[in-house]
Amino acid sequence: PDSVYFVNLRLLGKGMLHRMAMICLPSKEDLKKYAQNKAYSGPLLPVAKVGDAGFRRVFGYVSNAGFSFARACTFGTGHVIGAGWSAAAALCAEKKPHANLVSEHETLVLVRDVHSRQFRWAAASLRSAQ
Repeated sequence: PDSVYFVNLRLLGKGMLHRMAMICLPSKEDLKKYAQNKAYSGPLLPVAKVGDAGFRRVFGYVSNAGFSFARACTFGTGHVIGAGWSAAAALCAEKKPHANLVSEHETLVLVRDVHSRQFRWAAASLRSAQ
C-alpha cells in the first residue's frame, strides 16, 4: 500500500490555487520547455479531454489554498501519494531547469483546477511532522 503525504504548495507565476485542484506529474517535455522559457506557464489540456486529468499523471490534490500575504504568493496545502511524489522528485532531480525558482527541499509539480484547462507550475515540499 502506498502512503499519503501532506505537502505545502507555492504557485510559481500567475494564477490561483483552488481547493480540489489536481497535483500532476510534469513530463520531461514540460520541464524542457520550462528550462528554455521561464515564462512558460504550463501545458494546456486539449478540449477533448476536459473533465479528465488528460495527459498528466495525477498523484494528489489541493486541500486548502489562498493568497499568503506573509509569503506574498499563492500558497496551499495538499495530499499526494508516495509513488507520485517519488516520481516527481526523481524527474526534477534529473532535470534542473528550476534551480533558481525552488529551494533544494522543493519539487516542481503541475497543478490544474478542475474548472480550467491550464496547468500551472508550483513548488511543492513535504510538510514537516508536528
